[in-house]
Amino acid sequence: MATQLNEKPLSHTSANGSQFKADRCDLKNGVMVERPLDISDVQLCADFSEFGAFHSLEIRERLNGFAGYDCISYTITDVED
Repeated sequence: MATQLNEKPLSHTSANGSQFKADRCDLKNGVMVERPLDISDVQLCADFSEFGAFHSLEIRERLNGFAGYDCISYTITDVED
């Protein structure tokens, strides 16, 4: 059986440079997103899509329970490079 990841922290940097961080892989406590100031809203949307695909393909199957993608809260912070 694969290791359960629910309580382990998660970090993912997208292709456009947005950083997604959560204190739990099941995203129960939400996700902090650091958005580079030099990317567009469209690029940020692409980053969210990439993060969702990453989580779905690499993490979700290794969770012991998951509330669903519609239950995640995100906090976005703009950061300079």
